[in-house]
Amino acid sequence: MTTDGNGNFGKSLNIHTNIDHVTKVNNKKLSLIGLAGNPSYLNLDIYDTGLKEQVIPLNKFSKREVQIIKLIAEGCDTNEIAERLFISILTVKSHRKNILSKSACKNSVELVARGISEGWI
Repeated sequence: MTTDGNGNFGKSLNIHTNIDHVTKVNNKKLSLIGLAGNPSYLNLDIYDTGLKEQVIPLNKFSKREVQIIKLIAEGCDTNEIAERLFISILTVKSHRKNILSKSACKNSVELVARGISEGWI
């Protein structure tokens, strides 16, 4: 999928498959699978007029926040992250709080799952 300079959708590859054998209930969701290293976006509400706001691009996070997300995914706790990045524990706590806020995730488990599905990590 491509976007123009304003972030609007451009070209996309669409594959339509009959999945009636899986379920008879339509969940009204859309998933976009990124190719060639581009992020994937899963289970987007197709009737949400704020679709753009629902998708969180990687560049919404600072370089340091991305480092911290990756370390959380590796299983590091706050103390280990502080030691590895040579920053204070309070700074790591602040980054973690900001990351959860920006990502709209409730906890680290949700953050890692969403980070993997959307290509942040």
